[in-house]
Amino acid sequence: MDYILAAVFGIIQGVTEFFPISSSGHLVVLHALFPGFTAADELAFDVALHWGTLVALIFFFRRDIIRIVAAWVKSFGRQASAATDNARLAWLIILGTIPAAVIGWRFERTITEALRSTVWVGIMLIIGGLVFLLIERIVKVRRPDNAWRWPDAVVVGLAQALAFIPGISRSGSTIVAGRALGFRHATAARFSFLLSLPIVFGAGVKEISEISQQTLASQDWLILLTGFLTALVTGVVAISWLLRFFERHSLRGFAYYRLALGAAILIALLV
Repeated sequence: MDYILAAVFGIIQGVTEFFPISSSGHLVVLHALFPGFTAADELAFDVALHWGTLVALIFFFRRDIIRIVAAWVKSFGRQASAATDNARLAWLIILGTIPAAVIGWRFERTITEALRSTVWVGIMLIIGGLVFLLIERIVKVRRPDNAWRWPDAVVVGLAQALAFIPGISRSGSTIVAGRALGFRHATAARFSFLLSLPIVFGAGVKEISEISQQTLASQDWLILLTGFLTALVTGVVAISWLLRFFERHSLRGFAYYRLALGAAILIALLV
């Protein structure tokens, strides 16, 4: 049963990390639904899930990462004045990472511990859904795909920092920020995923350092591996599907899902 639950958690993590519906919020709800799932340490298990989706990101964008890093390194050379779009994108990602890195390093644990509750998740899911619908109603696409500037990176970076609140969604906040700036859904989603790489990697390293002193049984490691692998495979599929989805569709479907789930959570808590 533990392995089945580990796979379920991994699938949910792989989907919700990239869909704009909050992975942390879904994990809070899942842990509340299955409080007996303690064969592996909860923090260690969540770290395994997060690393699964991180590896999914790296695998899916591996060619982009190589091009962006290579262009960024070359931007320090003699041809720095003729920096390519990839080099500029690298600097925008670095700039956009700063807000979440600073806030996360100092306040992540405080925020998540204070707001890690199903009530808060339900409220944030509903608020996010309403924001999605508002943005879809009032914002039109008005900017080309390669028109990202440093103020845009700062805005999206600040939006990414909001995702430390369970129920907000990192991809949701950053995609909405990109849409509010006038970019297409697919363009905003792509920048959102690339921007998430440094902060998700940094968070993963920090989390590993926090659990490095723990001793786990061999069965626990197998449970962690199950969650990691299912999150990885599901994450790759989710990224690919979502980028294709946003070529033709909007955030409205995700907004309705967030509203329905948030309402269901709050109603269940009141009954």
